[in-house]
Amino acid sequence: LEEAEALADDIVADRRWLHEHPEIGFDLPQTTAYVADRLREIDDPPPVLYVRGRLPDFDRMPGITIVGTRSCSAYGLRMAERFSAALAKAGFTIISGMARGIDSAAHRGCLKADGATVAVLAGGVDLCYPPENRYLMGDIMLAGAVISENPPGTPHEGFRFPIRNRILSGLSAATLIV
Repeated sequence: LEEAEALADDIVADRRWLHEHPEIGFDLPQTTAYVADRLREIDDPPPVLYVRGRLPDFDRMPGITIVGTRSCSAYGLRMAERFSAALAKAGFTIISGMARGIDSAAHRGCLKADGATVAVLAGGVDLCYPPENRYLMGDIMLAGAVISENPPGTPHEGFRFPIRNRILSGLSAATLIV
């Protein structure tokens, strides 16, 4: 009973916070058609997604995840941008985690090609991580969306990154590792 009451309090607090911040939306993946059907098919699909920006139509523009190391070579960065731009021009949505390195390069390549991109964050969508990507985050929200299963205010802690990876794979038709 205490757990249920605590959960109810959290839901009320989250709804109040969302009402005060209309730039952040949320949806229930199991009841709506806005996300790729694949996301509903993964083990442990997220019960809710917080969204800043606008999710692309995954039926019309299937997702390709591009990920890689945070500490990469200049060549790796160029290749991530090049692959991302080419895939975006071919009509794919580019999905990544907005982390330093390959993830950021994938988003930048997509944006340069005027494509749609989605950043899946490990923490809340109101907190930019890494902080130096705040302009990139703004550009992503204009060309797609920044999403997370974690409520606003949730810190980007190390243990959350592997957990969010199931969402990256669930939104994607394929994954490219650079």
